[in-house]
Amino acid sequence: MFEILKIKFLVGPMKEQFHNVFNKEASSHEDYNIPLLFERAILHTLEYLRSDGGDSRHEDPYGYKRAWKQCHPVPQMSAWGTFIGYAEAKFVNTLYARVVARETGASVERDAIAVHVFLSDALVALHSNDGGCRSMKELLSSHFQSQWLDAFRVVNPARWDHLAVTTAISAMNTSEAVRLNSHAVKAGPFVVKRCREHPLTEALNMEFVRQNTTIPLPRVLGLHSEENGDTMIVMEFIEGDVLEKLLLQNLVNQDQQEMLAKQLRSFVQQLRSLGTGAAVEAWTTGPLRNHVFYPPPSARMDDLNKLYSYFIRQYEYGEGRGHPFISDKPRDIPEMPTFLLSHGDLNTRNIIVRQSGNSPGGLEIAGIIDWETFGWYPDFWESMATCFEFVIPQSWLDLVRTELGPPPEVAWRFFVIISSIIQISNGIP
Repeated sequence: MFEILKIKFLVGPMKEQFHNVFNKEASSHEDYNIPLLFERAILHTLEYLRSDGGDSRHEDPYGYKRAWKQCHPVPQMSAWGTFIGYAEAKFVNTLYARVVARETGASVERDAIAVHVFLSDALVALHSNDGGCRSMKELLSSHFQSQWLDAFRVVNPARWDHLAVTTAISAMNTSEAVRLNSHAVKAGPFVVKRCREHPLTEALNMEFVRQNTTIPLPRVLGLHSEENGDTMIVMEFIEGDVLEKLLLQNLVNQDQQEMLAKQLRSFVQQLRSLGTGAAVEAWTTGPLRNHVFYPPPSARMDDLNKLYSYFIRQYEYGEGRGHPFISDKPRDIPEMPTFLLSHGDLNTRNIIVRQSGNSPGGLEIAGIIDWETFGWYPDFWESMATCFEFVIPQSWLDLVRTELGPPPEVAWRFFVIISSIIQISNGIP
């Protein structure tokens, strides 16, 4: 609870600095350029955090700057990541208002790409030695991949199913709505998922995977953004049962498990066939932002030593609050790892199954959900991730590791430190 309050305290002045620029310029220029205005507001906020308390341009009557300077880099990055998520939600909100007013063309999607990439740069810039972000003018004139342009159509309000979005948002707080988890609600034939930390990322990931693979997943129908920074994805609901629930109730026999594991392997292979990456990062660009990578990394992780050092830093921040020391870095880390596109969290809670239409008595995967973790990972990541499912029958875990390949020795070292970080965050001694 103390950490949550600390982050809220740190984020508040960031929002204030952002709006000092954004609101002033937006109100004084009716036809303002959205990307350039966001650039100025973000850079102003970044400059405020870097300046010392004696800078006359950035007064500090309440001692915020002093508190910020004394903060450990981990909560600093947590707060900055939260703020960047808020800024991206503000962009969605602003974009919606402008598109409804008059803009509908592909320029909207190019603007969205430029702002998304700029915010990814800004996320890393907080603790970067060079401290720079690519300029918005440079990004707006860049030649982006056609796959990016196609995926970014999903954030263009002109392409949304506005009736579905309005219906889902109205229904999510009624007595008929069903809460699926802490972030998602089933509202009629739709799912509304709250995405405060990464409002655009999951929608973009889902659209990219939908267009480039045959993996079944929900179709994004639109976004809904509120002034407080909350952004919700409205998507189709996939009928079926959560695999975790069926396995825990012993309702999936060995033949059915084998069929599902083989199908899962084919989906993993489809993602891996889309190319290799140069670092552990989000699919589009920039640091991963999800429950494993929280706060997001403050530097590019283009080898496994940097990845392990990131987790060590997270652990030591928790260890400094009373947790035992963990073993040294593994010595068997390969110098030239392979980074592949991966879902990132293929646990059984994220797999929806149903009766197979092609095999009587069989099961098939109806959908893979929760794509906020999608990105470039070490080739052992999906197999290693199965190790976190402590209560799932061993028969399923063995099948998945057989199909995806057993985790190498170095993967177990990552598993140990990530497990330790999760225990710390959950308050487990």
